[in-house]
Amino acid sequence: MTPSPMTQMFATTNIERIPAASPTTASTMLTEAFVTTLGRNSPSDAESQASNTISIYNLSFADRKILAKGAQVHICDHQGITICQLPHALFRAISTKKELVKPGNQPGIITLPENLDELMIINLIQHFMDLVTWKQHARMLPSYESTYHDLQTCSVGEYLGMKMYTQHIFNWYFASISSGHLPGYSDIDAFTYVRTIPGEALFQKLVNFVAKLDFEDSIPDPEDYQEYLQTNQHFREAVAVAKAKRQAYFVYLERKNREEAAAAERAANIAEKNKARVKMAKDKAAQSKAKWEEKKKAEAELAARVKAKMAAPGKKIWKAHEAGYIRRIYGKNVPT
Repeated sequence: MTPSPMTQMFATTNIERIPAASPTTASTMLTEAFVTTLGRNSPSDAESQASNTISIYNLSFADRKILAKGAQVHICDHQGITICQLPHALFRAISTKKELVKPGNQPGIITLPENLDELMIINLIQHFMDLVTWKQHARMLPSYESTYHDLQTCSVGEYLGMKMYTQHIFNWYFASISSGHLPGYSDIDAFTYVRTIPGEALFQKLVNFVAKLDFEDSIPDPEDYQEYLQTNQHFREAVAVAKAKRQAYFVYLERKNREEAAAAERAANIAEKNKARVKMAKDKAAQSKAKWEEKKKAEAELAARVKAKMAAPGKKIWKAHEAGYIRRIYGKNVPT
């Protein structure tokens, strides 16, 4: 689906030299590498955890050469046939899965699953052997400029507990897909057929991306794409499942939006009714207050007239409402 394979882009990535570690850091790593049994002088759990975060690239060449010494660990395929070997100390220095080593004629053996490429295993181990024997300047593991081989390298690194040394390759592919780069069909083949933890992670990332484009009718070469799907059943079925999930999600979103819109309309209607009730209550209270104020004003004016008339000399002629006020306030009956 793209004229340039992903690995052509990866080939331009610079592999930089790594700065050396401090003497204390190097000492911690080397000590942990040569401790194979628990005892009074064994490193603490904290020290062991710390050594797992230290890269062999940070050691000086002199320190790295120390890791080439000692008994060997045999790495065997799923049938028990030895593929390659490396010093036990070196394995302990570069792996977070020290428990992979099982007892054997030497310090132990590591048995690999069937789905790992033997050549990538040999090459990865040789990369580290070179660093502890003759390569003075440590550099990060380069890309093979082959998606299949890079995925297999990441898979070997993950299984052997050496993910620290292959993670940059995995990250590049993950970031490439995340950025919207559409890989070629040969790349998709590689993502499809590497059935490992890193391979499945990148495969699912790719499937979701392609399913999104397919769902949106944004595949740049739809005819070629449909032809390719017929050649890759696993990818075709995975994309179909991802598209179905996306369709279901959009149906859910539409239903949710409708429900939220209806709920918002109901809430607005209720709020409007409440607002009308509050206004009605306020208007009624205002009218009642105005009526009461008017009544008080009339009462005050009546009281003033009555008092003024009572204080005036001579015979009084009282109006009915004035007589009623005097009777109510003073308890007297006056002629009207």
